[in-house]
Amino acid sequence: MAKPIEKMGVARLSSKGQLVIPSGIRARASLKEGSMVLVASYGDMVVLKKVGKLVSDEDLESLKRVDEAWEDIEHGRYKTGSLEEFFSQAREW
Repeated sequence: MAKPIEKMGVARLSSKGQLVIPSGIRARASLKEGSMVLVASYGDMVVLKKVGKLVSDEDLESLKRVDEAWEDIEHGRYKTGSLEEFFSQAREW
C-alpha cells in the first residue's frame, strides 16, 4: 500500500515574499542551500518541484501534467480514485 503524504508543515511568507520550507521537508527532498526549485501556480495552489541547475524537459512535463489535471477538474473531466493511487502516480513525477 502506498503511503499518504510523507511530510507536511506550515510556513509563513515574510514581508519580502520569502518562504522557509520546514526542515523535515527540506531533509526529505534533499534541499540544501543553493538548491534550485521550480515554482508554478494554478489558482490558489503553489507547486514546488526540486530541479537541477537547469530545468529539464521532465520537470516541465510534470508541471504541464498538473496544469492539465486542474483543467480537467474544472471542466468535470476527471476520475475518482483512492489516495494510494494518487500518491503512486505523484511519485512517478
